[in-house]
Order: sequence, then structure tokens, then C-alpha cells
Amino acid sequence: MKAFYTRAQTREILDSTLKKYRTFNRQFLAFTAQKGIVYTDQLTIADADRFYTTVPGKARSKGNKLGMLRAFVKFALKRKWITENISEDLEAPKGVSNSANRTPYTDDELVRMYKACDQIGPPVAGGPGARPWGGEDVRDFILLSIYLYRP
Repeated sequence: MKAFYTRAQTREILDSTLKKYRTFNRQFLAFTAQKGIVYTDQLTIADADRFYTTVPGKARSKGNKLGMLRAFVKFALKRKWITENISEDLEAPKGVSNSANRTPYTDDELVRMYKACDQIGPPVAGGPGARPWGGEDVRDFILLSIYLYRP
């Protein structure tokens, strides 16, 4: 687990993600200690099942932990610490792939931006200050940006 965590650290991932790796490592080590598992090659498919069913959290959290478990198993397989993929048939909970309803702006900020769009007015043709876009175009851009936003 230390090698797996160290590899995550060297990938220069966000601190918030690294914290999730620490939590996963702690939970997995506690599980293996409780089961008396000392070496990676002692892990079985049944152990992966038991760990995954006992890990705390809601659907999205459990889905993330499953991803980390699969990453750990892949890591161990490449190093020949285990001989079979013990996480292969585990399935994420329903609803995990549904994106969370998020926006980078608060409702108040959006209201202010939409009001500013109204003040821009229509496109301005020819001469100084000419622009082929207007407030409606800016509003559409804001709406599209929010729709495509992925944190």
C-alpha cells in the first residue's frame, strides 16, 4: 500500500484526491489487518467482495473507492504481487455515473451576469466599438459554459 500511495504522490495529483487515496489506504489496511492478511498475494476475490461491501459511504463515494481498488489491483498485477484480477467482477452502485448537479457560480452571481447581458444590448454594426455579438450571445455562452462545466 505504501508503494501504491507513493506512486499517487509522484503523479502530482490534487491534495483533495491524495487525501482520498490516504483514506482508501487506511480503510484497506484496516480491513486486511482485521482479516489477518499480511501479503498482497493472500488477497482473494472473496476479500475484494467483502472489502467493497463493507466500505462506508454513499454511491458516489463507493464508486470512487471501487476505482481506487481497481487501480491498486492493476498496480499489484503489473508488479506480479498477485496473479489474478480480484476486482474484475465488482460493479459500481447504480447512479454513480450520473454527474453531480454543480455550477461554478452561485445563483446570485448568475443573476448579476444575466442582468449585465441585458445591459450589453444587441450587436453593433460597423465603426468604433463594432461587435458581431450582443447580450443574448453572451447569455448563451454563459449557459453553455455552465452546462459543460466539469470540476
